[in-house]
Amino acid sequence: MAQRLKLFYLEKVLPELKTILENRSYSPLEIGGCEPTVKPEAPATGSFGIERIDEAKPSPNQPPVPSCAPLARANDRAGSRGQSSINLQQIPKLEKIIINRGIGEASQNTKLVENSLDEITILSSQKAVVTKSKKAIAGFKIREGVPVGIVVTLRGERMYGFLDRLIHLALPRIRDFQGLNPKSFDGRGNYSLGLKEQLMFPEIIYEKVSQARGLDISIVTTAKNDDDGLALLTLLGMPFTNR
Repeated sequence: MAQRLKLFYLEKVLPELKTILENRSYSPLEIGGCEPTVKPEAPATGSFGIERIDEAKPSPNQPPVPSCAPLARANDRAGSRGQSSINLQQIPKLEKIIINRGIGEASQNTKLVENSLDEITILSSQKAVVTKSKKAIAGFKIREGVPVGIVVTLRGERMYGFLDRLIHLALPRIRDFQGLNPKSFDGRGNYSLGLKEQLMFPEIIYEKVSQARGLDISIVTTAKNDDDGLALLTLLGMPFTNR
């Protein structure tokens, strides 16, 4: 599954994203507010209607604007050579996927902590880590060093494999699923979603689940904004709603 989604990204998603970014790119004349150099005023005429070239100077009230002619010429040369203005490193891609679960009151029960650890390990195909509290908080009845959550970070093949299973196996099994909210981006192209239970994953055996617990999934991308992140995940197959 991991190889299938990765090949799909390289063969289908990458060219499509490159086309989208190229359509959004601006010409060099629009970068940095550049405009053509201010033209001089009309030359003055002499007593016999003959133009006086020595007086054809720019008005002192109009400061000269830096010319973008060098940038325009460079852009024309690149276009004539068939080169794209978008570098491959600018195209957004998946960086990592973080799976997190807070165990709350189960921190006092060692067996529940171990069960949650085993479930996250099975889902991610990677050993999860138990996070512990750094200080005591009396309001939450938490002592220092007590387990408070479980987290695992996926990269590479395991990241693509988990995302493939999430899109094609887990999300379609959610009851009355209407799609994901496209507004759950953080402003930098990263997407987060929460699941109320773990039973939609086929790896989880229903008879071995002692309690239904949710988990949080954060998909981190190299996109610079939410539009690029949304385009990336949509092309990968994430079922977003149309609102």
